[in-house]
Amino acid sequence: MKSLKTLTVLALVALTATTAMAFDLPTTAAVEVVEGLTIAQVTGMDFGQVADFDGALVLATDPGTAMTDAAHISFDPTGYTPAVFSVTSIIGATLNATITDTDAADGLALSAFKVSLDGGGADEADITAITQIAGTDTWNVGCTLTVDADAALLGAQDVDYNLNVVLD
Repeated sequence: MKSLKTLTVLALVALTATTAMAFDLPTTAAVEVVEGLTIAQVTGMDFGQVADFDGALVLATDPGTAMTDAAHISFDPTGYTPAVFSVTSIIGATLNATITDTDAADGLALSAFKVSLDGGGADEADITAITQIAGTDTWNVGCTLTVDADAALLGAQDVDYNLNVVLD
């Protein structure tokens, strides 16, 4: 009987010792904090020389595509270029773009903005949901320039617009 009591006491001591053990294990969690979105303009939008007549010019996002000019007001068939922006963000991120004419330039208005990625010929179907393809993507931006001859001023003009991009 004495050996049974000794065995029981030893078992309780061993059980108590096992449940009382604790470990402190210092460790780390990895994280890389990055700037979520940066944009730089590489090339400014340019419609070239335009006659002082009523009309609208459609500037494609693909620089190899001829500008559409139903009213024949463009004098320079090669002097136009879409705007080009370098957009850096997280691969796979959704970027929401809004582009608006912010200038009340006399007789000149920008509208119907379009974006294509990495110099591609296809425009994004919805510029409010652009998926970042690489760490840095190239955005080509085109639009329509409408000329009102009664209000347009002669000479070189700058028509301001705003590119607003939000990382979703």
